[in-house]
Amino acid sequence: KIGSIYEHYLHVKNALITSDSREAQLGSSALSAALKVGALEDTRLNRAAVLARKMAGTGNVAEQRSQFNALSLEVEALIKRADIESGKIYKQYCPMANNGNGASWLSTDSDIKNPYYGKEMLGCGEVTEEIL
Repeated sequence: KIGSIYEHYLHVKNALITSDSREAQLGSSALSAALKVGALEDTRLNRAAVLARKMAGTGNVAEQRSQFNALSLEVEALIKRADIESGKIYKQYCPMANNGNGASWLSTDSDIKNPYYGKEMLGCGEVTEEIL
């Protein structure tokens, strides 16, 4: 289940990198559906599903990006408590995102591709943690 959740999360992140609001909607909708399984008994799954649903409900990339930090934090917590046996996930951080308050995201690649600014500031950020 966590693998499916993470794949849909990556779909959303990659769509935001390219500023493709339609793909971000599609990825968010799929992520919301993946999170719903078991969401009633898990508060974190439920919170992540609500955030993904909000992102799926708008075609505005700026609004999608404004929800993405909270979604990333919820998905990160799910991944950290899962029993994953292989692979690396990089937590990345941009201090300028989120109106200068900073924001994080997850990636399978250590190269920075910032989903909060797209091509405007694609390389802004740093790896702050390796998960797994």
